[in-house]
Amino acid sequence: MYRFFLIQFALVLILSCQSEVRFASIADFTSQKSIVKEEPEEVPIAEKLPEPSKAKEYILTLKPKEKKKLDILLVLDTSASMDHHLEKLGGRVLSLLDSISDYDWQIGFTTADHGDHDVSKKENKNRISSFVEDRWEDHKGEAQSSFGKLMPLEAEPVQLSDKSWRFNILNQKILKPETPNYKSVFFHTVSHFLNKQCSHPPFCQKPMEQPLRSLKAAIERINFDNKELFRPGADFVSLIISNEKERLEDTSRATSAQEVIDVFNQFLKPLKKRFFAFNILVLDRECQESEKKRGGVKALTASLGLDIGQLADLTGGENISICLEDYDQSLQKVSQVIEIFVEQSVDIEAAFDPAAFNVEFLKGEPIPWELLGHRLIFKEEIKEEKQIKISYMPVDE
Repeated sequence: MYRFFLIQFALVLILSCQSEVRFASIADFTSQKSIVKEEPEEVPIAEKLPEPSKAKEYILTLKPKEKKKLDILLVLDTSASMDHHLEKLGGRVLSLLDSISDYDWQIGFTTADHGDHDVSKKENKNRISSFVEDRWEDHKGEAQSSFGKLMPLEAEPVQLSDKSWRFNILNQKILKPETPNYKSVFFHTVSHFLNKQCSHPPFCQKPMEQPLRSLKAAIERINFDNKELFRPGADFVSLIISNEKERLEDTSRATSAQEVIDVFNQFLKPLKKRFFAFNILVLDRECQESEKKRGGVKALTASLGLDIGQLADLTGGENISICLEDYDQSLQKVSQVIEIFVEQSVDIEAAFDPAAFNVEFLKGEPIPWELLGHRLIFKEEIKEEKQIKISYMPVDE
């Protein structure tokens, strides 16, 4: 019996020791696992994802139509091929003044070449050939440079008793509503009169038309003689009138529409200005052939102005055919575009995802809207004050 109890005691002791070993092993494993879990797990740099962009939003108040400022620059092609247009240009474009009568406007004028507005055709040709190359080719932001200079205004000429004419070139370069007889001044400034007097506005220019170049330089001249044309907070409207493409004789060195945009962004956008470009150009082959026939030898270089027209495409403006006999209907369209963009649009400064763009009306009845590039356009007239919240998701350009 005693022997039997000894055997049982030994078995219990062995089993007990095995259990302690097993429990100790489990405890050690658990302890080790908890230590490993607390160590940070290393993630390869390539697999680390950037934080998602956060949505942007801001609140704006839209007000009914008010008298806003417009700074306008007309860039005129006054080469020989444009003679038949310049004879009646003033009357055609006069309706533009009626269409902007509700605005606080001012207008400057320049030509589509170097801008030395003081020489006849013959003198102009000789003088150009003597230009220093870098002065002719590049506007360097210097006061003595020529591209983009504003021409003086011209009032109605007076016929003297001996049947000769006295021309009235004004000591003024900016046309404003308060300019005496401003419609007449507009007409005589942009129209050739009395056998195409090249020594008077709109003067004559060399054959190489470069309206984009001239427009670009006119903006650059804000630091000296064109400063008066560019008022802070006033929207900027350009109107190019030409029957040729930019720098037809040497297109490899032609100024591009994007270069003009870049200069605007550098000099005028910081002044809280927006840019709307309009052009009167040769837009199709039929018009091109018509120009050549109507202008004869002088107009054989008439060409499609689609490169210039890109400026309107980039700014949401409008291109008009130079072959239209009556510009009134087209200029009314220009007026409508100006009214919509100036009065009923908001520019979004940052690049954004159009699919994630939203407009919420916090005050006032909602009205339809659409996006045109970075521009938010309201498709109905704003007749009452409205408060809106714009939200969008920024993206990298």
